[in-house]
Amino acid sequence: MQPYQQLLLTLCSGLSHVGIIFLVALFHSPVSMHAYDHRYETCSQSFDCGNLGNLGYPFWGGDRPQFCGHPSFEIDCLDGNYALINITSLTYAVRRIDTTAQTMIVAREDLLDAFSFCTTEFLNTTIDPNLFSYITSDETTLLYVYYDCSSKFSRPLPNSFECEAGTKNTTNFFTTNTKLAPRPDCKSMITVPVDRGIAQVIGNTTRATGNDLNEALSGGFPLRWMANNTSCDFCIASGGRCGSIPNSNTFACYCPDRSYAFSCNDDQTGSGTFLDLYLSIA
Repeated sequence: MQPYQQLLLTLCSGLSHVGIIFLVALFHSPVSMHAYDHRYETCSQSFDCGNLGNLGYPFWGGDRPQFCGHPSFEIDCLDGNYALINITSLTYAVRRIDTTAQTMIVAREDLLDAFSFCTTEFLNTTIDPNLFSYITSDETTLLYVYYDCSSKFSRPLPNSFECEAGTKNTTNFFTTNTKLAPRPDCKSMITVPVDRGIAQVIGNTTRATGNDLNEALSGGFPLRWMANNTSCDFCIASGGRCGSIPNSNTFACYCPDRSYAFSCNDDQTGSGTFLDLYLSIA
């Protein structure tokens, strides 16, 4: 309980209902009009990371506190110019953010370096469907990377590459051809979304190299985020700043006087009002 709420409870003890109503009205009018919520000012400040500028809700990180964003959208800005975000236990490099379209281009950080796809941890790319969605197939397609495949094929595998730690008498290859999946003659496989333009180049040849694979993986793929987008639109339209209640996914609209659930114009959605306090003690 806040100090002012404790004070009000103390003052109200022993008063009649009429006296309580008068005291609540005294606390709730003109003086409260001068109240100021520091979170409103704090969340008005965006932040930059490299070529990603003017980042606001749902993103947070650095000097921008968590309550100004969504808990799952922390940007880790390395050396001030390299943005990373964690999505379902995998770390992604953030290539681009479009706040108007609410989309971002990300690339798996563990597959960025040259021949980092020669991995010993075969992790598929997964996203939280409650927070993200893939852009339409017109822009993205799946790339299949196979490891330690039997070399006893009637014809050579397309787009093959070698890894130093690979098993002898096996080969690795990558393709966008879904007809080749799954392959029981390969020990491991990962799937990674890639830009459809690059994928088409790979799909039109059987001689793509490890360098081509690295280009496809490092180019990244687009995602659309879903972080209380509609609620944030209402909040901004009412003059508020979008954020969240700390350590929860609950949206909060920070306004000059205090926080509300959706909009600065909707007094019924505010939190911690004196009217609520009165109803709890009357």
